[in-house]
Amino acid sequence: MPLPCHGLLRGRTAFAGICLGGLLAAGSTRARATPIAEVRALTREQADRGGAVEVRGVITWLGPNGDFAFQDATGGTWSQVAIARERGIWQGDDALVARLKPGTVVEIDGVTTGAAYAPAILPRTIRRLGEQPLPAARPIDPARFLAGAEAGDRIEAQGTVLGLEPTDSGWELRIQAETYSFWATVPRSALPAAPAALDARVTVRGVCGTEYNSRGEFLSAGVMVALPGDFVINRRGAASLFAVPRVSLDQLRSFHSELQPPHRVGIEGTVVYAQPGRFLYLQEGERAVRVETRSTAVLEPGDRVQAVGFVDMSRQIAGLAGADLRKIGTAQPPPPVEIAPETVLALNESAKRTGQAAKRDYDGVLIRFDAKLVAVQAPRVPSDSLRQLVLKRGDSVITAMISSGNVAPLDLLRPDSDVRVWAVVQLEYARASGPRNQLPAAGVSLLLRSPADVVVLRAPSWWTVRRLGAAVAIVVVALIAALAWAWELRRRVRRQTARLAEEIRARHNAAIEFHAALRERNRLAANLHDTLLQSMSGIGFQLDACGAEVSDRLSEVKPLTHLEVARQMVAQAVHELRNSVWTLRTLPVGGVGLREALFALAQRVKMERKTQIDVSVEGDLSAVPDFVAGNLVLAAQEAVHNALRHASAQSITVAARRLANPDRIEISVCDDGVGFEPGAAPKMTEGHFGLTGIRERLKGLDGTVAIESAPHRGTAVRLRVPLRPYDAKVV
Repeated sequence: MPLPCHGLLRGRTAFAGICLGGLLAAGSTRARATPIAEVRALTREQADRGGAVEVRGVITWLGPNGDFAFQDATGGTWSQVAIARERGIWQGDDALVARLKPGTVVEIDGVTTGAAYAPAILPRTIRRLGEQPLPAARPIDPARFLAGAEAGDRIEAQGTVLGLEPTDSGWELRIQAETYSFWATVPRSALPAAPAALDARVTVRGVCGTEYNSRGEFLSAGVMVALPGDFVINRRGAASLFAVPRVSLDQLRSFHSELQPPHRVGIEGTVVYAQPGRFLYLQEGERAVRVETRSTAVLEPGDRVQAVGFVDMSRQIAGLAGADLRKIGTAQPPPPVEIAPETVLALNESAKRTGQAAKRDYDGVLIRFDAKLVAVQAPRVPSDSLRQLVLKRGDSVITAMISSGNVAPLDLLRPDSDVRVWAVVQLEYARASGPRNQLPAAGVSLLLRSPADVVVLRAPSWWTVRRLGAAVAIVVVALIAALAWAWELRRRVRRQTARLAEEIRARHNAAIEFHAALRERNRLAANLHDTLLQSMSGIGFQLDACGAEVSDRLSEVKPLTHLEVARQMVAQAVHELRNSVWTLRTLPVGGVGLREALFALAQRVKMERKTQIDVSVEGDLSAVPDFVAGNLVLAAQEAVHNALRHASAQSITVAARRLANPDRIEISVCDDGVGFEPGAAPKMTEGHFGLTGIRERLKGLDGTVAIESAPHRGTAVRLRVPLRPYDAKVV
């Protein structure tokens, strides 16, 4: 409902005497009543100064919140009681305000305000002076009325009721005068039944109200009726709803040399398209008309319908608004016309150029055409049954919309499909600069009746631009990844090759070192055997002979102690030399394998010591290269000797096995000796070379040494050496 001017934005006011220099202070002695015309003459800035005023007048309209319009002989204005309460200005009697009514004469002491549009008064107090008839309504001045200059005045207007809407207290009417239209608010007591006013010729008397925006700018004017007698039906509309003059669809807004009064008209046609409760298109022959209606009756294409309403030009093309409908039968739905949307626009543009009316504009007509689907657009709310299809024909882009029913099939359509479309044309007009004698259609939108109105003629190639781009992107990424992987592989190969070369060199050096050491050990063993051992054996023999000769001569005398000691020392030296020679010659070469060498090592220990030593072998060790087996035997022998010398071991276990994945030899030497803290083992700087020698020997074979020990818990030395395919070729 349009708002009255007393509900506009608020401000302060001053009466004309202030402007002339006769300002009245807030607490000064009361002067004569200020004519309302002087308040109305203030500008907004002057009224917003909030000068004190005292005015008298008769109430002409009363609002629901205590605000009211009142008028004296010079004009009318508004008293805003509610705003005065909010600002703390009101000091009057609320009970008195509740008893006010149209016709009450009041005296108001208050201040002016600029309000939202016209100046108004914020009352401090209100005094009731009596009752009197409302002032006579002045006939409307269209120019002043349509400019908003009569706001607050009591006026009278006539016209035909085109439509009405219910409000909380009555009705809001849309009235068409001879050359202009306006709105009017009427209390329910003045119009008990709405149909009585529809299409009737009426007279309305009341206060001029205004519509405005938040800037206080005038939008429209209307009449606010206060008393039942101020709304008069001069001539009723048609007695029967559908007993109104019927016109053809092409005569709704055609030229007439005589003035045509605004009355309801009736049309008849076949339904082309319908949205219950909103609008439908009726077609008769080649012309179709849009009919706005609140009727929720479900109509289908082909239904014959009568529609009664007022001619509406809000779309810049004639239609009916506020229509009532009646189905009168069925017929064959109008067939679609084979025409493209851009051709429809071209025909309308041609009519503008020639200055002639288009023989057919196609608004509201069902057409059929082929196009390429660009996209199916859905609203943000998934449950919404609205879909918009973007179509393309050559350089033209058209939209087709559907807003009801099951639209899910449209979501399955793929962009770039060639489709055939059945749709109802809806022309869109827009004002443009230039000559105004003929307004062309500015665009075309299309209305789909159902998803069946879109048929796919050719599905798009799977290789769409997007997919092709994605495929190219995947290939590029894969290529980059492959190049990166190849570079990484080359880097790894170079690193592995370098490592392998280093390992081969190390194993080659180990083999060379082993064979050199082996030759040296054999030479040393031979030299010891042929020289020192023979010499020591000869010395022992001579000492034995000396001892025998002395014993024969001195049979009764005990042999000399020193001679016996010397003989025992020589015997011990010979024993140790034989052990050394044996040790030097026990390496697995010349047909002696790793298995045999380990058992020989154990046998020798058993012959010399009371220590229990056991050997176990798993797997085939016959193919282990000599230089690998020799280094392992030497390392194991060193571990056994460490257990005998330092651990006081009573039992030693030597276990050898060949493991697969990867191929390697593992030898474990475990004892039950005193043990030690691995981190506290004697170092080379302390004259102990055993563990260091073991580690260096296996390092040359790319092997590892693991030592597990703890005080009083024995020691385990684990030797692991990988076997390489190229070991047999290493010399």
